[in-house]
Parts: sequence; structure tokens; C-alpha cells
Amino acid sequence: PMMGKIAAGRLIEAVADESEIDLGIMFKGKGRYVLKISGESMIGKGIMPGDYVVIESTRQARHGDMIVALVDGFDATLKTMLVNQDGTITLMPANDEFEPVTIDAKRLSIQGVVVGQLRTYP
Repeated sequence: PMMGKIAAGRLIEAVADESEIDLGIMFKGKGRYVLKISGESMIGKGIMPGDYVVIESTRQARHGDMIVALVDGFDATLKTMLVNQDGTITLMPANDEFEPVTIDAKRLSIQGVVVGQLRTYP
């Protein structure tokens, strides 16, 4: 059950709202799967080590999408994809401690796009 809203900023009035939310809908859809995050390159987007991301399997993505990228058929990573005017692709981390990687588009195979995220606490 979803019981309402809670403030993460200014205080708000507590108003009950006993509706339901179906988390299963995040996982419904052709070719959706889950990956567990290892590493800290996307913490600026709120994706922390140990989180789970829901991926929609696709070979196409748009500029600015967060993708599962396979580089040279071997190295996989989760990054934001930026399409450059010269036809190259930049895989952009969301953590200043990591460098962007710019590659020829032919070296990149898009495996999927992030459509959801889950986090649990001990």
C-alpha cells in the first residue's frame, strides 16, 4: 500500500492517502531485466553501489539516456550517453572522480536503457 507523501524538504501536513502502488509494473515489459550496481561512477545521478537498476533491453538510445554500454564487445558499463556532432559517443559518468570516455560509435553496442531503480537499506 502507498500511504501518502512524506516531506524530504520543508514540513508538510500529514494527510493519509491509502492507495496502492504496483512495483511489478516496473518489471513488466518485453526484455526488462535487473542489474546490481558495482562502483561509484553514477552517484551524481543517485545511483549508489548496491542499488539495482531496471533495464529495458534495446539497441537504440537517445542523447542523454542512461545506458548499459558494451565497448569493443567486451567492456560493459552504465553511463549517460552523449552523441557528439562528429559522430563519436561520450560515455559520461556522474562523479567528478571519473573521466568521460569518448569513442567511435562503431565501438559501442547499446545493451539497454535504464527505466527504473531500486534501493534497499539494511
